[in-house]
Amino acid sequence: HDFGLKLEWPLLEVIHLEENEIDEIDRNSFQNLGNITTLFLSNNNLTTFIDGIWLQLKSLNRLHLDHNQIETIPKDFGEMPQLKWLTITNNNIFHVDWWHFKKINLQRFQMAKNPMPCNCDNYEFRMWSDLAFDDIRFVDLGFICRGVEAGPANCTEPKVISAGHVRNEEDVYSDKYKTIYTVGQNATLFCNFTSNPTAKVRWINNKIGLDKNDTDPDVTVDGNIFIQNLTLGAQNCY
Repeated sequence: HDFGLKLEWPLLEVIHLEENEIDEIDRNSFQNLGNITTLFLSNNNLTTFIDGIWLQLKSLNRLHLDHNQIETIPKDFGEMPQLKWLTITNNNIFHVDWWHFKKINLQRFQMAKNPMPCNCDNYEFRMWSDLAFDDIRFVDLGFICRGVEAGPANCTEPKVISAGHVRNEEDVYSDKYKTIYTVGQNATLFCNFTSNPTAKVRWINNKIGLDKNDTDPDVTVDGNIFIQNLTLGAQNCY
C-alpha cells in the first residue's frame, strides 16, 4: 500500500506502522510530524525512499526499518545528527556509502542479514564500523564474504594483510577524486603488500583471472594492471 496519508499530529512523538504492507511513502507524509522521536516501519514492503523525506523528521532519533525490501540506505541519514538508533536488518542492502555516517553519531546501528558482498568498499565499511562503534553497544553487521578466492572468510574478522590495498579513505570519496580518471585517460591499478615468502599478485575481473598474456587490460611484469584509453565500460571491479 502507498502510505500517502498526511498526518496532522504535531505533538505526536512515537508512531507504530509495522505490518501494514506499506511499499511507498509519499513526499509530504511526514511534513507536520516535527516532534516524532521514534518511528517503527518494520515488516512492510518498502524498497526505496524519496530523497529528503527523512529530513522532515527533525526530532527523529530512533528508526526501525527491519524486514523490508530496502536496497540502499538513504543519504538523508547522513544529514540527521539527531539520529541515534537505526535498525535496518533483513533487507536487500548490498552496499553502504559508509562515509555519510561519519557526519553523525549513531549509538546503535543494526543491519545484519543483508546480502552484503565482501568487496573493497564494504570491507572498508567493516573496518570503519569497528572503529566508530568501539565504545558503544554495537550489534554485528553480519555480512559474509562469498565467492572470493583471496579474502577473509567472514568480514567480522578482516585478517587479510597480504591482499590489502592502500588508498586514502578521507580523499577517495571526495570531489577532488572525481577528475583523476576520466574517459580517454590511462589508469594503473596496483596492489601494495608484504609477504614472506614473496607472493604473486593475481587479478580477477568478472570471475576471470588475468595474466601477463592479457592486453586489455594489460598486466605488467611487476603485477600491475594498465588500462589504456578509459571508456565508460571500464567501470568494473578488479
